[in-house]
Order: sequence, then C-alpha cells, then structure tokens
Amino acid sequence: MPSPRVLLLVYMAVAAWQAAGRAQELDCAERIQAFIERMDATLDRQRPSVATVEALLAQYFPMSRCDVEQFTAAVKRSKYFFSAYDDPNIKDVAAQSVEFHLRSPDFNVYFNLAKLTGTTELHAAAAFRKY
Repeated sequence: MPSPRVLLLVYMAVAAWQAAGRAQELDCAERIQAFIERMDATLDRQRPSVATVEALLAQYFPMSRCDVEQFTAAVKRSKYFFSAYDDPNIKDVAAQSVEFHLRSPDFNVYFNLAKLTGTTELHAAAAFRKY
C-alpha cells in the first residue's frame, strides 16, 4: 500500500491535470467566442481582404481540447453561421468531426472540430472570394 504522502502527491497531480484540462476547455471556449466576434466584425466590412481573413484565422487556429457542444454553440451565434455538419455515415470514432461553415457575400470559411480530441483544423483556410 502506498504511503499517505504518495497518495496525496498522486491526488494533487490528478487534480492539477483535471484543472489544466478545464482551463484549456475554458481557453478554447473564450478563443472561439473571440474568433467569432472578430470574424463577424471583419466580414461586416465591405470586401475585406483575403489577407485580413487569413491573418485572423492564423491568430486563432488551431485550438485544442475544445468541448464540442460549447464550441458549436459559440459558432452558431455568428451572424454568418451557415451550417454545422456532422456526417452520420462516418463510423470510425477517431475520424468523427463537425464541419462548420460561415458564409458572407465575399467569403466562405470552413473549419472542423474533431469530436474525439476536441482539436480544430482549417478545412479551407481563408475561403473563396465571390465576384
């Protein structure tokens, strides 16, 4: 049987690890909210530049240890929210993700969130300018 001191150290390490995980989730929730606010403001401007949108994406992505429900709720608050697609045909748990689409008159912005890891990736970086 481990000594009380060892058990205490293990308990403290586990508690610190759990707190760090919650802090990262909070960090992700704050980051996606800030990203959505900044992206909405950017897309509100008439004909924002591709460089401006790409810089904003580079500033906020990637994100990790995100809670899927919090992340989805934040994205859905965007004025430019178009869709959140979760392909029901993907059976491999490791490959399951939600694809998000923001759409304005000038840009389409796509990004994914892996459900298993809570990690984001840009599916199509700064999007496609419509002429």
